Amino acid sequence: MTSIQPKLNLDELRKLTRSTLAKWNVPGCAIGIIQDNSVLLAEGFGYRDIKNKLDVTPDTLFPIASCTKSFTSFSAGLAVDEGLVEWDIPIQEYYPAFRMKDPCSTLKVTLRDLLTHRTGLSRHDAMWYQAGLSREEIVARLSYLEPARDFRSLYQYSNLMYMVAGFLVGHLAQCSWEEYIQAKILNPLGMNRTNFTSKSMLSYEDYAVAYAQVKGTLYPIPYCPVEPVCPAGGINSSLREMLLWVQLHLNQGKSGQSEIILPETLKEMHTPQVVQPEEPDFPEFTQPCYGMGWSIRSYRGSQVISHNGVIDGFTSQLTLVPQLKVGIIILNNLHVSPLPQVLSWSILDRFITENPADWNLRYQDKWNKKSMAKKDRDKLWEQEKVKGTKPSHKASDYSGIYENPGYGKLEIVMEGRGFKLHFHKIVFTLDHYHYDIFQMANHLYDMTYRVHFITGVKGQITEISIPFEPAGPPIIFTKMP
Repeated sequence: MTSIQPKLNLDELRKLTRSTLAKWNVPGCAIGIIQDNSVLLAEGFGYRDIKNKLDVTPDTLFPIASCTKSFTSFSAGLAVDEGLVEWDIPIQEYYPAFRMKDPCSTLKVTLRDLLTHRTGLSRHDAMWYQAGLSREEIVARLSYLEPARDFRSLYQYSNLMYMVAGFLVGHLAQCSWEEYIQAKILNPLGMNRTNFTSKSMLSYEDYAVAYAQVKGTLYPIPYCPVEPVCPAGGINSSLREMLLWVQLHLNQGKSGQSEIILPETLKEMHTPQVVQPEEPDFPEFTQPCYGMGWSIRSYRGSQVISHNGVIDGFTSQLTLVPQLKVGIIILNNLHVSPLPQVLSWSILDRFITENPADWNLRYQDKWNKKSMAKKDRDKLWEQEKVKGTKPSHKASDYSGIYENPGYGKLEIVMEGRGFKLHFHKIVFTLDHYHYDIFQMANHLYDMTYRVHFITGVKGQITEISIPFEPAGPPIIFTKMP
């Protein structure tokens, strides 16, 4: 097959990458570009470890975060090909213990529903994040989580439902999801260093340190213990090995002459299943849809199949353009960074237009609007604050352990003249706002909430209400005796 010559100047791209790293204060990144089975670029830029001045290489291991979802949908497709499961048979027929709070969802949720984010359940990430729960314990708690929408009425991104999909695949294959992925995908492709835990990643010499940015300063942060929900976002891999994954998709499920998955099954994953309700970010994009493990839209007349990933200290972007036989991977070690998208669209532009957009400028404008929205929220909160009020109870009455059957326990402790709220393994400050409303914050993870202490009929503090889930009602924790 004749190779298509890209409109891509690699020296220009390297220069753009270095300037983009500096602009967004990103420690390091890895960039991979493949076209027509040829690797055009596989390089590291910047540092995987700032303190020790260790460079990013094509073999540096990064958490790929939610790009893992493409592996989970693929594993489900393999299970379909093997006759272990069907896309549209209710989960309860395969795993009778499966329960959601909505009885209709419990009876009707299928594998397709799990993989297209249309079960009615929104994220509820605070339920599992840093909680130390097993996969089985998380599945058991689903029945306590309030849905935000009716079943199949709306796309709502859900890591939990991808965890259930992976759990189901492992259950039906009589092994763990990780073992299934290893045997069916990683081993056949030769993805030998790709793994599922921070401990495994750290056993190799070449891995990236996680960083977050607070007021312009970079800080190393702990890796997210994502193992319980690994099918939603827990794979660690390198640029070199992820290029093998991209090539498999561009070759319709074949690795060399070996067919890993049926082409019609792969096509099902790459086909739009549900409309994503958000407006397109930029005029060149059409309305995004979601397939199974992939977001799908048109960009300048070409279909783009992609997924991004964000996890503590890392951001990633995986992009396929089947029409051009092009695949792009960007991995970086900064929390919530626009760099993968900036560079992905910058590279794609150079394949399909003579006039590439200034994506750094576009994302700077988008970032400024996001920052302004946050400042406007803080300003509004300050305006809404009723001055001169105080809590209705003495400080010690607010301390104690509170529990929610889905989210588990939190503890409020007095510390000096204030409070600290311990939820799972995260510590929040808890400062009085007005009346019995307090502001709960962890600035390193950019989490801020206004929480409400609720008083019972006898005048005692009985509950705390926390808006962990913006799409649904607040989560109520009851104070334990």
